[in-house]
Amino acid sequence: MSNTRSFRIAAGMLSVGLAATTLTACAVGGDTPDDGPIELQFLGAEDISAFQPAIDAYEKDHPNVTIVYNAVPFAQFNSTIQARMSSKDASLDLYMVDEPRVPFLGASEYVVPYPGEASDYEGIVSDSAVEAVTWDDKVWALPLWTSSQVLYYNTTLLDAAGIPAPSADPADRLTWEELTDLAAEAQAAGAQWGFSFQQVDRYYQLQTLPESLGGGPGLTGDDMLTPDLVNDGWVDAMNWYHDTFDSGLSPRAIEPGQIPPLFTDGNLAFLVGTPVYAALLAGTENLEWGVAPMPAFADGEAYTPTDGWALGVNPYSTKQEAAWDFIRYLTLDPEGSALTIEGKPIPSANNATMDAYLAKLPELAGGHAPQISDLVSYELENTAIHRPRTTGYVAFEEIMNKTFADIRNGSDAEERLTQAQNDLSAAFGRVPEG
Repeated sequence: MSNTRSFRIAAGMLSVGLAATTLTACAVGGDTPDDGPIELQFLGAEDISAFQPAIDAYEKDHPNVTIVYNAVPFAQFNSTIQARMSSKDASLDLYMVDEPRVPFLGASEYVVPYPGEASDYEGIVSDSAVEAVTWDDKVWALPLWTSSQVLYYNTTLLDAAGIPAPSADPADRLTWEELTDLAAEAQAAGAQWGFSFQQVDRYYQLQTLPESLGGGPGLTGDDMLTPDLVNDGWVDAMNWYHDTFDSGLSPRAIEPGQIPPLFTDGNLAFLVGTPVYAALLAGTENLEWGVAPMPAFADGEAYTPTDGWALGVNPYSTKQEAAWDFIRYLTLDPEGSALTIEGKPIPSANNATMDAYLAKLPELAGGHAPQISDLVSYELENTAIHRPRTTGYVAFEEIMNKTFADIRNGSDAEERLTQAQNDLSAAFGRVPEG
């Protein structure tokens, strides 16, 4: 069975579970104008399959509305949005919003504040998700999905090395130092690679390393526009990151999209990845695996990445009321929200949908990870950390991702962090004011 087909079967299982859950549709206001046919142009970074069920249901209930969805690959998505908004492109009505970019988008007037009341979303989506889309005391988008992380391990490779399966209890969380040793043992016993992050060289996953050692997010100050990368926490964390590749424990010169197949093919002992991956793994034949909490450094705190996608409205659109009505359906209405994860089982920002997702997640994992729901719930409640809230985030992320890539490929960590700090100081002189 192919991985793609297995993933779709798992998604179908989720939709059945959600349908069996009592999710009463709510009236969310902002009626779609009915004075003639309306076509909404919707731009996203996901395949159409993520939204098609919700689009079909909405169009059935709103026969005068047509949703035209177009996808742009993630690597080009944010630059595409920036280019279209800076040119005041009125042909786009709504788009997916990368939550840490909300301050930049708001300050640049590339997205409009939510026109409704706080009572529309309070208690319906998680407080953490609302925080992620709030800047300058305004909500700039409605949260769609959220995220967390777990440590996947290949049971077969661990057994070959005589390594006991790690505990799924956050109280027994592995340290990064312990993981390094275990990954090396697994590699010595035959694993091609010991360990990898699913999203190598991306701030989203790697922020937690310096945070664990007290180094902070890399930015400081009231406006979070003062670089702070050359401190002990950052240097020590990035030295560890450098050494996992320099030792051959982790693979160099492999893009993030190429990392998951290393695990599904049985060549990687440990992988830090999102819970979404569990549904794909469950359908992979002859793969035995489990989950444990994402590690923390021995002398540090435990943190896990979070945040996700939200949906916002183009300030130059002439159909903003209709766009907001569709967004409310996808995010605030339990029916619409559930349909957005029918094609891609992913943690939802909608509380009702999230409860149903967590109830179904162990089954999606095919029995390999019965504790995964409890683990994800714990991490979202106790260890999840937002990316820094700053109008300079776009420049910050771009520079940091290049920095991580250079360190992975052999650059001295402290020297490269110093260069990045200088680059950020120069770049922040060109960001929009908060």
